Amino acid sequence: MPGSGTEFHPPSLGDFAIDSATLEVRYKQALLLWDSAGVLWSTLRGGFSNLDLEQVQPIAVTALANQRFALAVELERASITDLTPARSLDDVGGVATRFVDTVVECLALSEFVRVGCRLMFVKEVDEKSEAAAILLSGGLMRSPEDGRFGVKEAVPVGAEYQVRFEGAATGALLRIRTEEKKAEIKGHPSVPEVKPFKRVATRVVLDLDYYSTVPVKRGQLDPRRWVDETLHVARRDLPRYLAGEK
Repeated sequence: MPGSGTEFHPPSLGDFAIDSATLEVRYKQALLLWDSAGVLWSTLRGGFSNLDLEQVQPIAVTALANQRFALAVELERASITDLTPARSLDDVGGVATRFVDTVVECLALSEFVRVGCRLMFVKEVDEKSEAAAILLSGGLMRSPEDGRFGVKEAVPVGAEYQVRFEGAATGALLRIRTEEKKAEIKGHPSVPEVKPFKRVATRVVLDLDYYSTVPVKRGQLDPRRWVDETLHVARRDLPRYLAGEK
């Protein structure tokens, strides 16, 4: 922490893993969804070795493909998320292209009102105070040493930073935060082979959403290129935030 006498060495982006990568397209109400849902999802299923529908409603259907890709098609948006992406995101662009092409064809879309790619980078740490220190010690955020609102023996255990930029054609929303992610499996006497499991992961999250600020014609969108461009700007600019550059 500043003033502690210990030199702070901010983490590098290489210390973070890519937790998920999402490509989302938004469009005006696609009323053909009601007529074409069967064809749409049958076509999508043909592109994966396994696809399980998870939620089926008249205006929204979600599915999990190959135990890796979360798919969603709704009346005004569609998205695909790689839940276990490679660091290069090599697989995301190709799968996202096939997904978007299928949605466009089945819903007869000609224009998107918004296109966005969201990348989440995570770094696990041992303690909540360590996660908060990464955000507070780098210069990006400040916490006055004597401004703890009367809390005795106060130690920062959480922090969050957010900034949004928008330009003529693109925008970016960056959220940097600490969080605890919990996973739990409860055992049951009738299924003794299933052992109880509980894990709490303390993480620092870099959450970047890179999106269009103007409508995008179907012929203008290359999903693979959009994913690659988002990864490029993330690798270029996120280290500056970690280092607390002005």
